[in-house]
Amino acid sequence: MAAMTLDPSLSLQMTAKESQQRVVIEEIDGLIRVYKDGQVERLDIVPHVTCSLAPELRVTSSDLIIDKYTNIWARLYVPNCHEKLPLMVYFHGGGFCVGSASWSCYHEFLAKLSAKANCAILSVNYRLAPENPLPAAYEDGVKTLVWLRQQFLTCDNEFLTSKCNFSSIFLAGDSAGANIAYNVAIRLSGLANLRPLDLKGLILIQPFFGGESRTQSEKHMVQPPRSALTLAASDTYWRLSLPDRANRDHPWCNPVAKGAAKLDLPHVPTMVSISDMDILKDRNLEFCAAMASAGKKVEHVVYKGVGHAFQILNKRLTLRNRRTNVQNFPHCRFRQNFFRCLRPRIKYLTLKKSQKIKALTESIVNEVIEGVVIAVVGELVVGRRKFLKALVSYGVEVAAELCVLRQYHRWRPTRHQRIDQRLLAVLRHFLLFGIISIQLLD
Repeated sequence: MAAMTLDPSLSLQMTAKESQQRVVIEEIDGLIRVYKDGQVERLDIVPHVTCSLAPELRVTSSDLIIDKYTNIWARLYVPNCHEKLPLMVYFHGGGFCVGSASWSCYHEFLAKLSAKANCAILSVNYRLAPENPLPAAYEDGVKTLVWLRQQFLTCDNEFLTSKCNFSSIFLAGDSAGANIAYNVAIRLSGLANLRPLDLKGLILIQPFFGGESRTQSEKHMVQPPRSALTLAASDTYWRLSLPDRANRDHPWCNPVAKGAAKLDLPHVPTMVSISDMDILKDRNLEFCAAMASAGKKVEHVVYKGVGHAFQILNKRLTLRNRRTNVQNFPHCRFRQNFFRCLRPRIKYLTLKKSQKIKALTESIVNEVIEGVVIAVVGELVVGRRKFLKALVSYGVEVAAELCVLRQYHRWRPTRHQRIDQRLLAVLRHFLLFGIISIQLLD
Protein backbone atom coordinates (compact mmCIF):
# COMPACT_ATOMS: atom_id res chain seq x y z
CA MET A 1 0.00 0.00 0.00
CA ALA A 2 1.17 3.49 -0.76
CA ALA A 3 1.43 5.87 2.19
CA MET A 4 1.59 9.64 2.30
CA THR A 5 3.18 11.66 5.08
CA LEU A 6 2.98 15.12 6.53
CA ASP A 7 6.73 15.40 5.94
CA PRO A 8 7.43 14.95 2.19
CA SER A 9 11.08 14.13 2.92
CA LEU A 10 10.13 10.91 4.70
CA SER A 11 9.68 7.68 2.83
CA LEU A 12 6.24 7.16 1.34
CA GLN A 13 6.44 3.38 1.58
CA MET A 14 5.19 1.46 4.57
CA THR A 15 5.21 -2.30 5.00
CA ALA A 16 2.27 -4.23 6.40
CA LYS A 17 4.29 -5.06 9.53
CA GLU A 18 5.11 -1.41 10.16
CA SER A 19 1.47 -0.39 9.71
CA GLN A 20 0.41 -2.94 12.34
CA GLN A 21 2.89 -1.52 14.85
CA ARG A 22 1.71 2.08 14.42
CA VAL A 23 -1.22 3.47 16.40
CA VAL A 24 -4.18 4.48 14.26
CA ILE A 25 -5.86 7.66 15.50
CA GLU A 26 -8.35 8.18 12.65
CA GLU A 27 -9.68 5.71 10.09
CA ILE A 28 -12.36 5.41 7.44
CA ASP A 29 -12.59 1.74 6.60
CA GLY A 30 -11.24 0.93 3.16
CA LEU A 31 -10.21 4.51 2.36
CA ILE A 32 -7.77 6.18 4.74
CA ARG A 33 -5.83 5.66 7.97
CA VAL A 34 -4.07 8.36 9.96
CA TYR A 35 -1.35 7.23 12.38
CA LYS A 36 -0.18 8.81 15.61
CA ASP A 37 3.29 9.40 14.14
CA GLY A 38 1.76 11.66 11.47
CA GLN A 39 1.75 9.29 8.54
CA VAL A 40 -1.32 9.01 6.32
CA GLU A 41 -2.15 5.82 4.44
CA ARG A 42 -4.61 5.88 1.56
CA LEU A 43 -5.90 2.56 0.28
CA ASP A 44 -6.18 2.08 -3.49
CA ILE A 45 -9.89 1.30 -3.49
CA VAL A 46 -10.36 2.97 -6.90
CA PRO A 47 -7.84 2.44 -9.73
CA HIS A 48 -6.02 5.41 -11.21
CA VAL A 49 -6.12 5.69 -15.00
CA THR A 50 -4.33 7.70 -17.65
CA CYS A 51 -6.03 10.37 -19.72
CA SER A 52 -6.65 8.05 -22.69
CA LEU A 53 -10.23 7.60 -23.93
CA ALA A 54 -12.04 5.38 -26.41
CA PRO A 55 -12.11 6.99 -29.90
CA GLU A 56 -15.86 6.44 -30.28
CA LEU A 57 -16.50 8.80 -27.36
CA ARG A 58 -15.15 11.65 -29.53
CA VAL A 59 -13.60 13.44 -26.55
CA THR A 60 -9.96 14.51 -26.26
CA SER A 61 -8.35 14.35 -22.82
CA SER A 62 -5.01 15.62 -21.55
CA ASP A 63 -3.29 16.35 -18.24
CA LEU A 64 -2.12 19.89 -17.47
CA ILE A 65 0.23 21.14 -14.74
CA ILE A 66 -1.15 24.14 -12.85
CA ASP A 67 1.50 24.51 -10.13
CA LYS A 68 4.51 22.21 -10.17
CA TYR A 69 5.67 23.38 -6.73
CA THR A 70 2.49 22.30 -4.93
CA ASN A 71 1.75 19.47 -7.39
CA ILE A 72 -1.60 20.87 -8.52
CA TRP A 73 -2.67 19.53 -11.88
CA ALA A 74 -5.87 19.05 -13.84
CA ARG A 75 -7.35 16.75 -16.47
CA LEU A 76 -8.97 18.45 -19.44
CA TYR A 77 -11.86 16.96 -21.45
CA VAL A 78 -12.82 18.57 -24.76
CA PRO A 79 -15.43 17.16 -27.17
CA ASN A 80 -14.56 17.10 -30.85
CA CYS A 81 -16.09 20.40 -31.90
CA HIS A 82 -15.09 23.35 -34.08
CA GLU A 83 -16.53 26.20 -32.00
CA LYS A 84 -15.38 27.34 -28.59
CA LEU A 85 -17.19 25.63 -25.73
CA PRO A 86 -18.21 26.65 -22.19
CA LEU A 87 -15.67 25.51 -19.61
CA MET A 88 -16.69 23.66 -16.45
CA VAL A 89 -14.07 23.66 -13.69
CA TYR A 90 -14.81 20.50 -11.70
CA PHE A 91 -13.67 19.45 -8.22
CA HIS A 92 -13.88 15.76 -7.29
CA GLY A 93 -15.37 14.46 -4.03
CA GLY A 94 -13.74 12.46 -1.26
CA GLY A 95 -14.28 14.38 1.97
CA PHE A 96 -11.25 16.60 1.19
CA CYS A 97 -9.09 13.62 2.19
CA VAL A 98 -9.25 11.08 -0.64
CA GLY A 99 -9.96 11.07 -4.35
CA SER A 100 -8.16 12.11 -7.50
CA ALA A 101 -8.83 13.52 -10.93
CA SER A 102 -7.26 10.28 -12.21
CA TRP A 103 -9.71 7.98 -10.42
CA SER A 104 -11.38 5.78 -13.03
CA CYS A 105 -14.90 6.60 -11.82
CA TYR A 106 -14.37 10.34 -12.28
CA HIS A 107 -12.50 9.88 -15.54
CA GLU A 108 -15.39 7.93 -17.06
CA PHE A 109 -18.11 10.15 -15.59
CA LEU A 110 -16.58 13.45 -16.71
CA ALA A 111 -15.65 12.17 -20.17
CA LYS A 112 -19.25 11.11 -20.79
CA LEU A 113 -20.56 14.34 -19.26
CA SER A 114 -18.32 16.38 -21.55
CA ALA A 115 -19.62 14.51 -24.59
CA LYS A 116 -23.30 14.72 -23.63
CA ALA A 117 -23.28 18.32 -22.36
CA ASN A 118 -20.99 19.47 -25.19
CA CYS A 119 -18.75 21.45 -22.88
CA ALA A 120 -15.08 21.40 -21.93
CA ILE A 121 -14.34 20.16 -18.41
CA LEU A 122 -11.23 20.85 -16.34
CA SER A 123 -11.05 18.36 -13.45
CA VAL A 124 -8.77 19.78 -10.74
CA ASN A 125 -6.48 17.55 -8.67
CA TYR A 126 -6.22 19.69 -5.54
CA ARG A 127 -4.20 19.09 -2.37
CA LEU A 128 -5.75 16.75 0.19
CA ALA A 129 -6.20 16.87 3.96
CA PRO A 130 -4.98 16.12 6.56
CA GLU A 131 -1.56 16.95 5.10
CA ASN A 132 -3.09 20.12 3.67
CA PRO A 133 -6.13 21.09 5.76
CA LEU A 134 -8.64 23.64 4.60
CA PRO A 135 -8.42 26.23 3.13
CA ALA A 136 -5.73 24.58 0.97
CA ALA A 137 -8.30 23.08 -1.42
CA TYR A 138 -10.06 26.46 -1.75
CA GLU A 139 -6.75 28.17 -2.48
CA ASP A 140 -5.98 25.57 -5.14
CA GLY A 141 -9.35 26.25 -6.75
CA VAL A 142 -8.70 29.99 -6.89
CA LYS A 143 -5.18 29.34 -8.19
CA THR A 144 -6.70 27.26 -11.00
CA LEU A 145 -8.91 30.15 -12.10
CA VAL A 146 -5.99 32.58 -11.97
CA TRP A 147 -3.95 30.08 -14.00
CA LEU A 148 -6.73 29.90 -16.60
CA ARG A 149 -6.71 33.67 -16.95
CA GLN A 150 -2.95 33.60 -17.38
CA GLN A 151 -3.29 30.98 -20.13
CA PHE A 152 -5.67 33.25 -22.00
CA LEU A 153 -3.44 36.30 -21.69
CA THR A 154 -0.22 34.55 -22.68
CA CYS A 155 -1.62 31.87 -25.04
CA ASP A 156 0.82 29.36 -23.52
CA ASN A 157 -1.62 26.53 -24.23
CA GLU A 158 -2.98 27.08 -27.73
CA PHE A 159 -5.28 24.04 -27.60
CA LEU A 160 -6.91 25.23 -24.37
CA THR A 161 -7.43 28.80 -25.55
CA SER A 162 -8.73 27.72 -28.96
CA LYS A 163 -11.30 25.27 -27.57
CA CYS A 164 -12.62 27.01 -24.43
CA ASN A 165 -14.83 30.07 -24.10
CA PHE A 166 -13.29 31.85 -21.12
CA SER A 167 -16.27 34.20 -20.86
CA SER A 168 -18.49 31.22 -19.99
CA ILE A 169 -17.07 29.55 -16.87
CA PHE A 170 -18.99 27.19 -14.57
CA LEU A 171 -17.78 25.88 -11.22
CA ALA A 172 -18.96 22.39 -10.33
CA GLY A 173 -18.21 19.49 -8.04
CA ASP A 174 -19.69 16.66 -6.05
CA SER A 175 -19.68 16.18 -2.28
CA ALA A 176 -16.52 17.85 -0.93
CA GLY A 177 -15.88 19.08 -4.46
CA ALA A 178 -19.21 20.94 -4.39
CA ASN A 179 -18.17 22.53 -1.09
CA ILE A 180 -14.93 23.61 -2.78
CA ALA A 181 -16.77 25.04 -5.80
CA TYR A 182 -19.04 27.06 -3.50
CA ASN A 183 -16.17 28.47 -1.42
CA VAL A 184 -14.05 29.19 -4.49
CA ALA A 185 -16.95 31.19 -5.95
CA ILE A 186 -17.13 33.25 -2.76
CA ARG A 187 -13.39 33.93 -2.90
CA LEU A 188 -13.56 34.88 -6.57
CA SER A 189 -16.05 37.64 -5.74
CA GLY A 190 -13.31 39.31 -3.71
CA LEU A 191 -10.77 39.34 -6.54
CA ALA A 192 -10.37 42.67 -8.31
CA ASN A 193 -10.07 41.49 -11.89
CA LEU A 194 -10.42 38.07 -13.48
CA ARG A 195 -11.36 39.24 -16.95
CA PRO A 196 -11.92 37.75 -19.45
CA LEU A 197 -13.07 34.95 -17.11
CA ASP A 198 -16.77 35.32 -16.43
CA LEU A 199 -18.49 33.02 -13.93
CA LYS A 200 -21.87 31.99 -15.32
CA GLY A 201 -23.08 29.50 -12.72
CA LEU A 202 -22.51 26.90 -10.02
CA ILE A 203 -23.41 23.20 -10.14
CA LEU A 204 -23.30 21.65 -6.67
CA ILE A 205 -23.86 17.88 -6.58
CA GLN A 206 -24.70 16.66 -3.05
CA PRO A 207 -22.61 19.46 -1.45
CA PHE A 208 -20.73 18.25 1.61
CA PHE A 209 -21.80 20.44 4.53
CA GLY A 210 -22.14 19.62 8.21
CA GLY A 211 -23.01 21.00 11.61
CA GLU A 212 -22.82 20.28 15.32
CA SER A 213 -26.56 19.69 15.62
CA ARG A 214 -27.85 16.68 13.68
CA THR A 215 -30.50 16.90 11.00
CA GLN A 216 -33.29 14.36 10.67
CA SER A 217 -31.68 12.73 7.62
CA GLU A 218 -28.37 12.44 9.47
CA LYS A 219 -30.06 10.76 12.44
CA HIS A 220 -32.64 8.56 10.75
CA MET A 221 -31.74 8.06 7.06
CA VAL A 222 -31.56 4.36 6.20
CA GLN A 223 -28.36 3.96 4.20
CA PRO A 224 -28.07 1.65 1.17
CA PRO A 225 -25.38 -1.07 1.33
CA ARG A 226 -21.83 0.19 0.91
CA SER A 227 -22.99 3.78 1.15
CA ALA A 228 -20.46 6.30 -0.10
CA LEU A 229 -21.00 8.46 3.00
CA THR A 230 -21.99 7.47 6.52
CA LEU A 231 -22.38 9.81 9.47
CA ALA A 232 -19.27 8.39 11.14
CA ALA A 233 -17.23 8.89 7.96
CA SER A 234 -18.58 12.43 7.60
CA ASP A 235 -17.45 13.35 11.12
CA THR A 236 -14.02 11.86 10.48
CA TYR A 237 -13.58 13.80 7.25
CA TRP A 238 -14.37 17.05 9.06
CA ARG A 239 -11.96 16.30 11.92
CA LEU A 240 -9.19 15.68 9.38
CA SER A 241 -9.88 18.65 7.11
CA LEU A 242 -10.97 21.56 9.34
CA PRO A 243 -8.38 23.82 11.02
CA ASP A 244 -7.22 23.02 14.56
CA ARG A 245 -9.82 23.58 17.29
CA ALA A 246 -12.58 24.21 14.72
CA ASN A 247 -15.87 22.37 15.11
CA ARG A 248 -18.54 21.49 12.56
CA ASP A 249 -20.20 24.89 12.90
CA HIS A 250 -17.21 26.49 11.23
CA PRO A 251 -18.45 28.47 8.17
CA TRP A 252 -16.51 26.19 5.81
CA CYS A 253 -18.49 23.26 7.16
CA ASN A 254 -21.80 24.92 8.04
CA PRO A 255 -22.47 28.04 5.94
CA VAL A 256 -25.90 28.51 7.54
CA ALA A 257 -24.86 28.15 11.19
CA LYS A 258 -25.94 30.81 13.68
CA GLY A 259 -23.37 33.55 13.75
CA ALA A 260 -21.86 32.51 10.41
CA ALA A 261 -21.21 35.19 7.84
CA LYS A 262 -23.98 35.85 5.35
CA LEU A 263 -24.04 33.84 2.15
CA ASP A 264 -21.79 36.16 0.17
CA LEU A 265 -22.10 34.30 -3.12
CA PRO A 266 -21.85 36.17 -6.43
CA HIS A 267 -25.16 36.74 -8.18
CA VAL A 268 -24.89 33.74 -10.49
CA PRO A 269 -27.43 30.92 -10.89
CA THR A 270 -26.80 27.91 -8.66
CA MET A 271 -28.08 24.39 -9.27
CA VAL A 272 -28.02 21.96 -6.34
CA SER A 273 -28.40 18.22 -6.91
CA ILE A 274 -29.72 16.31 -3.88
CA SER A 275 -29.98 12.56 -3.33
CA ASP A 276 -33.10 11.27 -1.61
CA MET A 277 -31.23 8.57 0.37
CA ASP A 278 -28.27 10.77 1.32
CA ILE A 279 -27.59 11.74 4.94
CA LEU A 280 -26.87 15.23 3.54
CA LYS A 281 -30.39 15.59 2.14
CA ASP A 282 -31.84 17.83 4.86
CA ARG A 283 -28.68 19.90 5.12
CA ASN A 284 -28.68 20.45 1.35
CA LEU A 285 -32.33 21.51 1.43
CA GLU A 286 -31.57 23.87 4.32
CA PHE A 287 -28.72 25.38 2.30
CA CYS A 288 -31.00 25.95 -0.70
CA ALA A 289 -33.64 27.60 1.49
CA ALA A 290 -31.02 29.90 3.03
CA MET A 291 -29.73 30.81 -0.43
CA ALA A 292 -33.22 31.67 -1.61
CA SER A 293 -33.90 33.73 1.53
CA ALA A 294 -30.69 35.67 0.86
CA GLY A 295 -31.97 36.60 -2.58
CA LYS A 296 -29.67 34.27 -4.52
CA LYS A 297 -30.69 32.49 -7.71
CA VAL A 298 -30.89 28.86 -6.68
CA GLU A 299 -32.70 25.79 -7.94
CA HIS A 300 -32.52 22.26 -6.65
CA VAL A 301 -33.54 18.82 -7.84
CA VAL A 302 -34.01 15.75 -5.63
CA TYR A 303 -33.14 12.38 -7.19
CA LYS A 304 -35.33 9.73 -5.63
CA GLY A 305 -34.14 6.31 -4.58
CA VAL A 306 -30.40 7.01 -4.80
CA GLY A 307 -27.69 7.67 -2.25
CA HIS A 308 -24.58 9.79 -2.00
CA ALA A 309 -22.33 9.87 -5.08
CA PHE A 310 -24.75 7.70 -7.07
CA GLN A 311 -23.63 9.36 -10.31
CA ILE A 312 -20.14 7.83 -10.12
CA LEU A 313 -20.87 4.53 -8.39
CA ASN A 314 -21.34 1.27 -10.26
CA LYS A 315 -25.12 1.23 -10.62
CA ARG A 316 -25.34 -2.42 -11.56
CA LEU A 317 -23.40 -3.39 -8.45
CA THR A 318 -25.57 -1.12 -6.33
CA LEU A 319 -28.73 -2.61 -7.81
CA ARG A 320 -27.46 -6.14 -7.23
CA ASN A 321 -26.72 -5.33 -3.59
CA ARG A 322 -30.18 -3.87 -3.07
CA ARG A 323 -31.83 -6.88 -4.70
CA THR A 324 -29.88 -9.11 -2.34
CA ASN A 325 -31.14 -7.12 0.63
CA VAL A 326 -34.74 -7.48 -0.54
CA GLN A 327 -34.27 -11.22 -1.00
CA ASN A 328 -33.02 -11.50 2.58
CA PHE A 329 -36.35 -10.30 3.95
CA PRO A 330 -38.60 -13.02 5.45
CA HIS A 331 -41.56 -12.39 3.10
CA CYS A 332 -40.70 -15.37 0.90
CA ARG A 333 -43.88 -15.52 -1.17
CA PHE A 334 -43.77 -11.82 -1.90
CA ARG A 335 -40.07 -11.99 -2.69
CA GLN A 336 -40.48 -14.77 -5.29
CA ASN A 337 -43.43 -13.15 -7.04
CA PHE A 338 -41.75 -9.76 -7.06
CA PHE A 339 -38.75 -10.92 -9.06
CA ARG A 340 -40.85 -13.22 -11.26
CA CYS A 341 -43.02 -10.25 -12.25
CA LEU A 342 -40.08 -7.90 -12.62
CA ARG A 343 -38.13 -9.84 -15.25
CA PRO A 344 -40.78 -9.78 -18.02
CA ARG A 345 -41.09 -6.02 -17.66
CA ILE A 346 -37.42 -5.60 -18.59
CA LYS A 347 -37.86 -7.68 -21.73
CA TYR A 348 -41.11 -5.94 -22.64
CA LEU A 349 -39.55 -2.47 -22.48
CA THR A 350 -36.70 -3.31 -24.86
CA LEU A 351 -37.22 -1.72 -28.29
CA LYS A 352 -35.49 -4.09 -30.70
CA LYS A 353 -35.80 -2.14 -33.96
CA SER A 354 -33.55 0.72 -32.93
CA GLN A 355 -30.29 0.11 -31.08
CA LYS A 356 -30.17 3.75 -30.01
CA ILE A 357 -33.65 3.70 -28.54
CA LYS A 358 -32.92 0.32 -26.97
CA ALA A 359 -29.84 1.59 -25.16
CA LEU A 360 -31.60 4.70 -23.88
CA THR A 361 -34.67 2.78 -22.80
CA GLU A 362 -32.73 0.09 -20.96
CA SER A 363 -30.75 2.75 -19.14
CA ILE A 364 -33.94 4.41 -17.91
CA VAL A 365 -35.56 1.10 -17.03
CA ASN A 366 -32.56 0.14 -14.89
CA GLU A 367 -32.96 3.39 -12.98
CA VAL A 368 -36.67 2.75 -12.51
CA ILE A 369 -36.11 -0.83 -11.33
CA GLU A 370 -33.50 0.36 -8.85
CA GLY A 371 -36.03 2.79 -7.45
CA VAL A 372 -38.75 0.14 -7.29
CA VAL A 373 -36.45 -2.23 -5.39
CA ILE A 374 -35.80 0.54 -2.87
CA ALA A 375 -39.56 1.15 -2.69
CA VAL A 376 -40.06 -2.53 -1.85
CA VAL A 377 -37.60 -2.26 1.01
CA GLY A 378 -39.48 0.80 2.23
CA GLU A 379 -42.85 -0.95 1.86
CA LEU A 380 -41.80 -3.77 4.11
CA VAL A 381 -41.17 -1.17 6.80
CA VAL A 382 -43.65 1.68 6.30
CA GLY A 383 -46.70 0.00 4.76
CA ARG A 384 -48.56 -0.83 1.57
CA ARG A 385 -49.90 2.58 0.57
CA LYS A 386 -46.48 4.19 0.36
CA PHE A 387 -45.29 1.25 -1.70
CA LEU A 388 -48.11 1.62 -4.24
CA LYS A 389 -47.53 5.36 -4.37
CA ALA A 390 -43.83 4.75 -5.07
CA LEU A 391 -44.62 2.32 -7.89
CA VAL A 392 -46.98 4.78 -9.57
CA SER A 393 -44.46 7.58 -9.09
CA TYR A 394 -41.68 5.64 -10.82
CA GLY A 395 -44.05 4.66 -13.62
CA VAL A 396 -44.83 8.31 -14.26
CA GLU A 397 -41.13 9.19 -14.11
CA VAL A 398 -40.13 6.64 -16.74
CA ALA A 399 -42.94 7.86 -18.98
CA ALA A 400 -41.76 11.45 -18.63
CA GLU A 401 -38.15 10.46 -19.30
CA LEU A 402 -39.06 8.63 -22.48
CA CYS A 403 -41.20 11.55 -23.67
CA VAL A 404 -38.26 13.92 -23.20
CA LEU A 405 -35.92 11.56 -25.06
CA ARG A 406 -38.44 11.19 -27.86
CA GLN A 407 -38.67 14.95 -28.32
CA TYR A 408 -34.93 15.53 -27.97
CA HIS A 409 -33.87 12.94 -30.54
CA ARG A 410 -36.73 13.84 -32.95
CA TRP A 411 -37.67 10.27 -33.69
CA ARG A 412 -40.03 9.56 -36.57
CA PRO A 413 -43.82 9.62 -35.93
CA THR A 414 -44.10 5.85 -36.33
CA ARG A 415 -41.57 5.39 -33.54
CA HIS A 416 -43.40 8.01 -31.50
CA GLN A 417 -46.51 5.87 -31.71
CA ARG A 418 -44.62 2.76 -30.66
CA ILE A 419 -43.13 4.55 -27.68
CA ASP A 420 -46.51 6.06 -26.70
CA GLN A 421 -48.02 2.58 -26.67
CA ARG A 422 -45.22 1.34 -24.46
CA LEU A 423 -45.60 4.33 -22.13
CA LEU A 424 -49.24 3.45 -21.53
CA ALA A 425 -48.29 -0.20 -21.06
CA VAL A 426 -45.58 0.76 -18.56
CA LEU A 427 -48.07 2.71 -16.46
CA ARG A 428 -50.67 -0.08 -16.62
CA HIS A 429 -48.14 -2.71 -15.58
CA PHE A 430 -46.82 -0.62 -12.71
CA LEU A 431 -50.35 -0.11 -11.39
CA LEU A 432 -51.29 -3.76 -11.89
CA PHE A 433 -48.06 -5.01 -10.39
CA GLY A 434 -48.54 -2.79 -7.34
CA ILE A 435 -52.05 -4.11 -6.74
CA ILE A 436 -50.98 -7.75 -7.19
CA SER A 437 -48.03 -7.30 -4.85
CA ILE A 438 -50.25 -5.79 -2.16
CA GLN A 439 -52.63 -8.74 -2.44
CA LEU A 440 -49.72 -11.14 -2.06
CA LEU A 441 -48.75 -9.41 1.17
CA ASP A 442 -52.16 -9.93 2.76
